[in-house]
Amino acid sequence: MDADNRQVKPAPGSDSKVGTGAGSSQPRPCTCGFCDGVEIEVERVNLHTGAVEGVESFEKMSRRKKCPNCGGMNLQYRRSYVAHAADVVERMAGSRNVYALHVTLDAEAVQRAGIDPEATYRVWTDGGPWSRARANLRSHDPDLAYFGSLSARPSDGVYHLHLVLVTRLSVPHVVERLHVSGLDSYVQTFDRSEDADSKAQFAAMWAAYAFDNAAHGPSARFTSSRGGGVGYDSAGARERRQQAVTGAQRPDAPARGPRRSEAVETANAPAAENAEPSESGAGDGSSAPMNGERAPPVVMGGGEYRDRAAYFRAVKRKLMGRVGTAVQVRGMGPGDLLRVAGDEEGLVCTVAPEVGTGATEVRWTEIHVRNAPTLRQARRPRDRSTGDAPPEGDEDRDGPDVVDAYTEAAYLSRVTTELDDGRRHVTELDHRTGEVREYIRAPRPR
Repeated sequence: MDADNRQVKPAPGSDSKVGTGAGSSQPRPCTCGFCDGVEIEVERVNLHTGAVEGVESFEKMSRRKKCPNCGGMNLQYRRSYVAHAADVVERMAGSRNVYALHVTLDAEAVQRAGIDPEATYRVWTDGGPWSRARANLRSHDPDLAYFGSLSARPSDGVYHLHLVLVTRLSVPHVVERLHVSGLDSYVQTFDRSEDADSKAQFAAMWAAYAFDNAAHGPSARFTSSRGGGVGYDSAGARERRQQAVTGAQRPDAPARGPRRSEAVETANAPAAENAEPSESGAGDGSSAPMNGERAPPVVMGGGEYRDRAAYFRAVKRKLMGRVGTAVQVRGMGPGDLLRVAGDEEGLVCTVAPEVGTGATEVRWTEIHVRNAPTLRQARRPRDRSTGDAPPEGDEDRDGPDVVDAYTEAAYLSRVTTELDDGRRHVTELDHRTGEVREYIRAPRPR
């Protein structure tokens, strides 16, 4: 059954309004129509005669979080995102535990590594510490499911994860598996004995908080997870949403009940004071343009190069040919390519995203390309025992240098869990010495 077809009842004693993470009222909606969806027409063509035998149409939802004109929230997208979270948990949770995870990078390690806030996106998506934590969790529960988003934190622009985790693992096991150097995790638990509707309510509450948090962030990037097939941008979820829309518009379709995305009402999500929540886990989907189509890839033409300068000249030439057109940027969606600058020392592209912020610089490797050329060049590996690096000019500048810098700067992990009385139990692990610190913090301000 589709996520929009069933209603989630508010948890006992909860406020009936959708939580925003900061207040009790609905976010201010877009009022200028900029975030309205568009109508997509699909022709049915007879393959033998070429004749058009009919036209079907459906409304494609805008994938803008927040209107760049009036500043209002895209409530249709928000309701759909919240409804998806509730539906997944209601279908999958059963007797399993449900957790809300908020995972951020260790702030001191980011500072020591000298990583720009926007560059922290790559720490999550290029095989950083979350990949290890996810592997730790799945090694003890292969059936574990999760979904969520990766977005820039409104306070400082550093990227962080908001996830809902469905698993058989207990709280102590989840805490243990999240202790990966460089991660600062906040775990909110939900009692497995509660009924499915209450669990769905819990998931919807945190999905609303995650969406609002991303909408107020400073970056255009908002990456919804595919989450092994249960994320908002998974193929199954997209198919269910499309079927719900097209099915409702067929003349012979049965009358539908209230849309779940409009019926979900959740308790207010608490403001997360320190709750800073992909395969790139929460990070391998892309924001879609308003017209529902991806920008075409940059066709590179292949080729193999052993000279680094020649390789980057070939890449730059192909990118320059697309200046002034739309390109697809990983984690950001489509945007107009305005400028290509640099060389093998650092080739960057200036892109103006469709989703309401100004132009931003991205690495060329973040742009969707096809048939990219190959660079064949020997590289002496770094000797981590001595700190020796490859000779100047031999570094793999297109490798995960940001991830390496962060990995070398990070040595602490922190996991916070909420106790029944609202207080917070914190464990810190120093991965250099093995020392563990435990302490209790006061409840979060409500």
